[in-house]
Amino acid sequence: YDPVRQVAWDTDGTTLIGLSLLSSAPCSAPYCLATPAPLPAGALATGLAFDESRNALWMIDSSPSLARLQIPATSRCPALAARCSLAAVMPSTHVPGSLAFSERRQLLLWSASVFGGVAPANIVYIANAAAPCTVICAITLFGTVACGGSLLGPITGMDRGYDLHSEQP
Repeated sequence: YDPVRQVAWDTDGTTLIGLSLLSSAPCSAPYCLATPAPLPAGALATGLAFDESRNALWMIDSSPSLARLQIPATSRCPALAARCSLAAVMPSTHVPGSLAFSERRQLLLWSASVFGGVAPANIVYIANAAAPCTVICAITLFGTVACGGSLLGPITGMDRGYDLHSEQP
């Protein structure tokens, strides 16, 4: 979600679309028409997060890489500004499944999981937005972590609710 423009950004893995939440019919008059996502060959976008302070849309993909997309003054659709590889950070058995941005802390958070396994292994990574591919913390979660005995599946979504509800700077 882009609070600057009141736009909900979405991807199907290969394309990006921006839907104006100010429109009475956002699907019939999108802010940014469906456009190919700037991805490495064969990769799928697996997570999006908006960064107000940089006026940027962050995108994580299955290659795995992390990209910062800027919205130029001449267009309503984001363009690739920077990309870094996460191949040296994540195990090759894991696929990124989500992305979130902490505006207050200027941190990127993403998950990587083993999909299709009996007991998926999940890792949550944290990096400073200024050095997005330099991990400052990684938290590994296996199988039935504190979930009342329920199997913890692959992480496919994250949220920045921590920012919204925290009173601490």
